Amino acid sequence: MAHDVFLSYSSKDKPAAFAICAALENRGIGCWIAPRDIAPGANCPASIIRAINTSKLLVLAFSENANQSPSVASEVERAFTKRVPIVPVRIGDVPVGDSLEFFLSTPQWIDACEGSLDEHLHAVVDAVGAALTRMRPAGPAAAPDVPPEPKIEKIETVVEVEKIEKVEKVEKIEMPVTGTMANSNPVNAPVDGEQRLRALRFSRLVPPGEPHRAPATGGDVVPIPARAGGLTDPPPPPPRPIAYDMSPWSERHRIQRVFSIAVLSAVVIALIGLFLILVGGSLVR
Repeated sequence: MAHDVFLSYSSKDKPAAFAICAALENRGIGCWIAPRDIAPGANCPASIIRAINTSKLLVLAFSENANQSPSVASEVERAFTKRVPIVPVRIGDVPVGDSLEFFLSTPQWIDACEGSLDEHLHAVVDAVGAALTRMRPAGPAAAPDVPPEPKIEKIETVVEVEKIEKVEKVEKIEMPVTGTMANSNPVNAPVDGEQRLRALRFSRLVPPGEPHRAPATGGDVVPIPARAGGLTDPPPPPPRPIAYDMSPWSERHRIQRVFSIAVLSAVVIALIGLFLILVGGSLVR
């Protein structure tokens, strides 16, 4: 059975101990008291030790009988060792003996020895309840009262964005077919894709509305309509002229110049040699 309080007393003070137990349980405080809560056939000392270990508080009914009881001394010592708080209730006006003085020197006593015990049960129950309340963990702090924020209705404005797709419409160019093509295609029939592509290429070089002759057929002049909005594609840039290096010091001119100098030098050397041979022969004669 779940309990919060362990009641320690001498068997000679059983009526007083059970009166305290009944008063606590009437207030909703669970108590463990021997021999009531010892299971049949269970080990008595082991049951008492387990009950003390699982208790939050030990209430001692102190009297002359409890002061001389070895069992009470053992129970108080066990609670002290396990750091279970002790609440001594004095039901007899006697000094504390040596076996209990060390353990009972600090706790605050509840004096119930004057008059009848029933007169003090209310104070005992209040003291035990207050001690258990102090032992409970503090709950979360209550949030301060804050007035609720006024609800602001948000007006969502739906903006419709129209997506305009620019589609270039190329009108079919109808051209008269002459020659052998007239047998297979009717006059003014739409040209095929290749002829249309050629016509579109030539239309980029001709201002809108001006006629030009279709390159694919040699037929009549076909006007090319302007694009929507009066816009035409810009004319292509003029072809880039091919630059030729005409400087006298180009690679080709340098090779020709060196070759000419070499040939001229050989001719001059040959002439000089021939001149020397002629001069030497005349001197010998």
